[in-house]
Amino acid sequence: MEQVEFAKELKGKRIILRKHVATMEYAEEAFSVFKKNKSIVAQYLDWADRFNTAEEYLNNFIIKTKDEAEYALILDGKIIGQLGFWMDLRHDSGDLWYWLDKDNVGNGYMQEAIKVLEKHIFDLGFYLITVSYEDHNPKSKKTIEKCGYIFEGISRQKYVTQGKRHDTYNYSKLITDYKKV
Repeated sequence: MEQVEFAKELKGKRIILRKHVATMEYAEEAFSVFKKNKSIVAQYLDWADRFNTAEEYLNNFIIKTKDEAEYALILDGKIIGQLGFWMDLRHDSGDLWYWLDKDNVGNGYMQEAIKVLEKHIFDLGFYLITVSYEDHNPKSKKTIEKCGYIFEGISRQKYVTQGKRHDTYNYSKLITDYKKV
């Protein structure tokens, strides 16, 4: 697969996915939500501990990922989370990741966002989406399974977050699985 161009904005019924914008104003808004949730996000995403200011977030996350599929999850004009797709163009596949503001958990926003993004991913010609969660994150398991991903197996003690090793539960969805629905 050659380089692909992800949409700058994707719309769901209630939410909007907007690609990150490499400005300080945007970084300050995105970082304020991230900072509010950092202690939670850091339990599951090892890169979360790397950012302590909006400037670090801009320079070491937003700018570095601006050409990738990294989105803010917007509800009523405000950022309530983020999700993205780390691409492997050589194999027409990639890994999905996400986090949601703690005040918005349990409303189905992330499920909606994942479904909107996966449709776009498959429309672009990708064949496989993988997603995983660590053993201490049962809410993520529910989200993944409600989105129709298929359990593939466990990577034992694969990731270290906050100094502890965790088993990772791996799921996937093929374009053929997506088209069945």
